Amino acid sequence: MKLCRRHKELLMIAASLLCPARAPGAQPAVKTSAGIEWELGTFVNSSNARDGDVIDTTWLDGYWFQTISSVFHVDAVMNDRLSAELEYFGSILFTLPKEQADPSRDNQQRTGVGEMRSAHARLKLGNPSSPAATAWLGYFPFNYAPENRNLGEYLFKTGTYPGFIVSDDDDARLLGLRIQTSLPDMLTHDFIANVELNQRPQGDLSLTYLMRIGMGRPLEIAAGVMGHRLLRSGQAQAATLNYSNVGDRFPVLERVWNDSLSDWEYINTGEYYQKAGTKLLGRVVFDPKQFFLPERLGPQDLKLYAEGAVLGVKNYGGYYDNILERIPAMVGFNIPTFKLLDVLALEAEYYASPWKNSPYDDGRPVPNQSFELNPSKTSYRRILHPAEGAGDKAARDNLKWSLYAAKTIKERLTISARVASDHLRPGREAEVEIGPSERLHGPREFYVLLGIATRF
Repeated sequence: MKLCRRHKELLMIAASLLCPARAPGAQPAVKTSAGIEWELGTFVNSSNARDGDVIDTTWLDGYWFQTISSVFHVDAVMNDRLSAELEYFGSILFTLPKEQADPSRDNQQRTGVGEMRSAHARLKLGNPSSPAATAWLGYFPFNYAPENRNLGEYLFKTGTYPGFIVSDDDDARLLGLRIQTSLPDMLTHDFIANVELNQRPQGDLSLTYLMRIGMGRPLEIAAGVMGHRLLRSGQAQAATLNYSNVGDRFPVLERVWNDSLSDWEYINTGEYYQKAGTKLLGRVVFDPKQFFLPERLGPQDLKLYAEGAVLGVKNYGGYYDNILERIPAMVGFNIPTFKLLDVLALEAEYYASPWKNSPYDDGRPVPNQSFELNPSKTSYRRILHPAEGAGDKAARDNLKWSLYAAKTIKERLTISARVASDHLRPGREAEVEIGPSERLHGPREFYVLLGIATRF
């Protein structure tokens, strides 16, 4: 039987998987590295009140928090096709107290965290010098937007129903499989299957496709789609959260007035909210340096980048009946410093969600808590129906911004600074899940964060 060229290539790839090239008696090449980082921050202005004292909206003004971290990294090269990476991270945090802490006694929390940040294998398929594809399997970092310093990266730093956003300068970390290929050379394709780790219900499987064109060129364009929680886990299907749900679903309720009761009541419409949804992404980067004098500018100077996403394309009556309220968008610009700094990035984001930017750690697919106090003023009012809304503050927090600067000295020491009004959740590193409490609720509320890091 005569094989076509494509069949031969597939056979060669299969053979490379079964019999990877390795010199007789060769030992894996192992490289290790370590790092230390210290961050010190303070809130300049915040109107956040904690559940333990919902009246006090000034307790965070001038509040200091800090983190001392270490990281240990191992790279192992088995042969020219197969390699592996392992990274462990530990921190001591002097951070905010828990939400329910007694304000008269607990005004700070000291805690520690140790976690695996990377544990994966990487395999080149086909010719190692020019692989047809590369696969990552395990727990791996992924950053499709290296220009973004704080805001954006909406594919993997958001959720659907409710649509929440996380902002930080760390890579997204995924458990699963990633396959990358270029066909043709200008187009880069990423296929990712990852398991939900950070938010209940855990164990759901998401499938993502990301296409990028023009990487490293003056104009880069990216587009992606994710089936978020496309395949539900057994834990999710069996979850029982509260009286109003069936399995992991909450009924869409219609609020009607009952004359006999002289009160409002809620009628089940027969439709149910779900956390699963489809995300869409669009991104563009423009780097005009080649049209100017690139030798006088730093590698990151003058880059302009923008990103937008849809956090769930399906409309539900009530909480999610307007798709425009599920579209975050950001823009960033690297202010030229002519090599004085590595980067000076100004970023802004707009997200018109009428609800708290909270994932709700019980896994519910609907907003739970408003910004308004209950009549006794001892806690925040719970949202029983979308008509009740979340309060005026939900509209005042739509705009976020961030200014980030960094300078690396002798390739070992990095000094950074950030002034931002973003989605800050101090101490969430010590939590298994993403904390629900965002601390800044308007563009005039912000913090300052200084950092120093070394790698050796």
